[in-house]
Amino acid sequence: MDYASSLLGLLPGGRRTPGLKELLGAVGDYLPAEQVGRIREAAEFGTSVHKGQKRLSGEPFIAHPVAAAAILAFALDCWAAAMVARASGHKDPGFIVVDEVAAQFLVLLAAPLNWRGYGAAFLLFRVFDIVKPWPVRAIERRVAGGLGIMLDDIAAALYAILLLLIGEGVFGVRP
Repeated sequence: MDYASSLLGLLPGGRRTPGLKELLGAVGDYLPAEQVGRIREAAEFGTSVHKGQKRLSGEPFIAHPVAAAAILAFALDCWAAAMVARASGHKDPGFIVVDEVAAQFLVLLAAPLNWRGYGAAFLLFRVFDIVKPWPVRAIERRVAGGLGIMLDDIAAALYAILLLLIGEGVFGVRP
């Protein structure tokens, strides 16, 4: 298993995911051969220098930068949503979609890597985003500004993730 597969295999359920071979095949459809070769070299270099490295907690080193990037993106999205909402004069304008994108991305991380899994993740998130069960609606009503715009969708995403994980873990159902 190559380095990319080993990292992506850390997703919930440890599913086999596309690796370097698949990535190079996909980008080879639209990138020149020279650039595909540079991607291969970078992946091989990363594999060789990081092979077997883990934090004291046992998690791979990549987990921290990915988590830090997600937190930074969430903070920037909150700020951007607040600025747009303030400029528009609406509490949660429908044309702000960064909250939907962030939440959907979060749900897709927990979904099985196939069209059924992505479809189920999308539909579950949309249902919970529309229905807004407790505490999603409470967050939407009580938390102001960019944080409120982002947080209600993240809460809806957590409901969708919970159902995906219950369906897969407890019942063995994979969409």
